[in-house]
Amino acid sequence: PELTDVQRAHRLSYFLWNSAPDAELLSAAKSGDLSKDPSADVERMLKDAKVGRFINDFTRQWLQLDKVDDFGPDVRVFKNVRRMTVDSMGREGRELFRHLLENDLSMEHFIDSDFVMANDRLARFYGLPAVKGDDFVPVELPENSERGGLVAQAGFLKLTSTDFATSPIHRGSWILKNLYNEKIEPPADVLINEPDIRGTTTVRDAILKHQELASCSRCHSKIDPLGFALEYYDPVGRKRSEYRHVEELPVDQEGTTFTKKLKFTKVPIDAAMQLPDGREVRDLPTLKSALMADRERILKGIIEKLISYAHGREVTRADRPYVNAVFESIAEEDFSLRAAIHAIVAHPAFGQK
Repeated sequence: PELTDVQRAHRLSYFLWNSAPDAELLSAAKSGDLSKDPSADVERMLKDAKVGRFINDFTRQWLQLDKVDDFGPDVRVFKNVRRMTVDSMGREGRELFRHLLENDLSMEHFIDSDFVMANDRLARFYGLPAVKGDDFVPVELPENSERGGLVAQAGFLKLTSTDFATSPIHRGSWILKNLYNEKIEPPADVLINEPDIRGTTTVRDAILKHQELASCSRCHSKIDPLGFALEYYDPVGRKRSEYRHVEELPVDQEGTTFTKKLKFTKVPIDAAMQLPDGREVRDLPTLKSALMADRERILKGIIEKLISYAHGREVTRADRPYVNAVFESIAEEDFSLRAAIHAIVAHPAFGQK
């Protein structure tokens, strides 16, 4: 069933402003202009400061980067990573989204880009030319930089790690869920047997052990190579050439104070793995090449996230024509994020219950 014009105005306003429609939008709805051609109204709304609510809320739900600061970094291990730098890491994904939206730029920049959004602290952390102040601005990357795109952001790399260690499984599942928009919850009726990893000595062996169990391998054959390619980046998103295993030793009692000592062991990294279709990924550049080759699936995954947010429900198989139509219609516009929002609102499905 069709939404009334006023209901359509409400859907649009909650999509882009997180609030009820203003008088101008309601009058466009009542005159029938909104359903005939919503583009002028969408453009006006995207230029209004209230669109900041959409940017904040959508990126928080999609990227979960508000959780970057939930723990660590342990200052005994990462001595020079300040709390304010971590705070900046949590904002980078949102600022990239804002920049692409405001400047009509391609969603491909979510996969890879030749610039990053940085403020003073993040530019220093990434070793880029100095930026003044706390506001994020686009900074061009030097030729040899591996940064650019969501998977090279320190915030994502930290979010998917623990206090001391990276988690290839967290990183790989984040990519599958948030870029490919794949559902990877284990089925409720399957008893997941944890593989016996007592005999494994390295992270790599432990991960490969997962793939030997039929119950695990269906998902892990997809998840593990994506996450493992990022092992050259430590738990706070800095480049590294080897693992530094951290072990907390038993407490020594010195007088009345208890101090936990840390033991560090260095181990070489070998991050090469094969995706289910046989493509090898072994580091961040080869991972980004693989993601770029899957560009259509990833851009459709992001379009699905936007449609789901706009409609306030999960996207299902029945929505596939809707997703495909939006993808096709923005292909000539270099897959612009702004164009994607226009195309979602202009599609007949936007006006249906």
